[in-house]
Amino acid sequence: MDAPREQQAIAGYDYGTNKVAKSPISMKEWEELKKSALFSEEDIVHLRLSEEVLADHVDDLLKIWRGIIFDHPHLRAYNEDPKTHQLDSSYTEAVGKRLGQWVLDTARALRSGMARLSIRNRAAPPSLEEKQDGPWPHSESYPRP
Repeated sequence: MDAPREQQAIAGYDYGTNKVAKSPISMKEWEELKKSALFSEEDIVHLRLSEEVLADHVDDLLKIWRGIIFDHPHLRAYNEDPKTHQLDSSYTEAVGKRLGQWVLDTARALRSGMARLSIRNRAAPPSLEEKQDGPWPHSESYPRP
């Protein structure tokens, strides 16, 4: 990335602000979910080490992930202009910035010992039908650059 992500303001990315809702589950429910997912202390150890491993490779990770998305027409469609079916590069770039920052923030949260991450309270992205009805709806959760 061009500049350290923690110093960049990323449109639509609210982690660490008062816009992020508190998790609706209790710590007891969190522990039950971890058991259900077979999430162990060993997983925590490896996740805490992940920032060091991922920090210099976020762009590579995003390129691979974007390739997976684009290999599936039903997923790629969300990144295209509904009328021209051309890739919406500004939207794709904005999503990449948010995803890259989320990767690093998740690793930092786990590395610093946070046992519970906030669940973002945001509107769902528009469906393909909604996107085809007009321009991407502007909202605080998904502002367009």
